[in-house]
Amino acid sequence: RAVYFAHIGLYGALISAVQSVAIERDAIAAALRVVMDSAHRLEVLALECAFVSSLLLFYLLVAVLLQAGSSAVVMNISLLTSDFWSVLAGILLLQSHLTVWYPFAFAAVVTGLCLYHFDLSEASILRKLSAFIMRKLRFERGSHSHLHQPLNAYEQ
Repeated sequence: RAVYFAHIGLYGALISAVQSVAIERDAIAAALRVVMDSAHRLEVLALECAFVSSLLLFYLLVAVLLQAGSSAVVMNISLLTSDFWSVLAGILLLQSHLTVWYPFAFAAVVTGLCLYHFDLSEASILRKLSAFIMRKLRFERGSHSHLHQPLNAYEQ
């Protein structure tokens, strides 16, 4: 599975590079001219390398996260909530102003994340209730020696 993700990433990067050069060659050439003529050439190149490195690290960690058993849905919804930090940085560092709709959109994303994690089906509720009752019975049995009998067939 890890090899599959690695191949997807490698081939995706190659295809993306070819598409970028073919479609955006004028914009890339103009950006390189601006960087080379700039007095802050090293700073701009260092920031570009940091950006590319952070993207590389992100894509590597996504593969590790998915291989560890997390779902793509949880990852994507969690990434939507990460926008909160960029908005907070924009407000505090850049003195940006929010529209009236941002709190509603953020609340909708957080609500979606919470609803995804809560399983409110009848079977789930019954399963949780039976687990609670079993824990309660085990606790009572531990404090009373005359109740030292198996609760079910799996406990024998």
